[in-house]
Amino acid sequence: MASSTSNGVDISALIAQYRGVWPLNTCSIAVATLVCFDTLLCLDQEVQLIWSNASSFASLVYIANRYMSVIATVLAVISVDPLSNSACTVVSWVASVFAGLSEIGPAVLASMRLYALSGRKKVLCGITLLLSLMPFIVNACTVYQARFVNDPPPEDCIREEGGDPALVIT
Repeated sequence: MASSTSNGVDISALIAQYRGVWPLNTCSIAVATLVCFDTLLCLDQEVQLIWSNASSFASLVYIANRYMSVIATVLAVISVDPLSNSACTVVSWVASVFAGLSEIGPAVLASMRLYALSGRKKVLCGITLLLSLMPFIVNACTVYQARFVNDPPPEDCIREEGGDPALVIT
């Protein structure tokens, strides 16, 4: 027999729900902590090597790539706490945009590196860029179908996939 409180909440179901969400929330916070720690740990070298030559295209791509992923990670952790419905939607969409944009930097850097190492072969560079951008293109085509829902604790602000059920790969 399941025990329940005076307002009819099934305590055993609530405990099982918290056990399911706890590892995800804990891992999200741990990842954000490591990303922020790494950013602060390398900041003095980054200022010396990258920011001093911030006018070059490679430096701008590096800076954009580095800080978009940091912002996306911090916003993902913010959505772990209870938020209002509008704040949940805004924070989650902004985090999704930054996470998506952070996929462009590695593709551009890989293409630039191949361009330099291949003797400036533009066709090879273009093919590499196109193939490297595939994760960004696929995610950009599917993320607009997502809905962000502010469920009661412990789930709080979560992303629900939407779209045509016929397109779901099982």
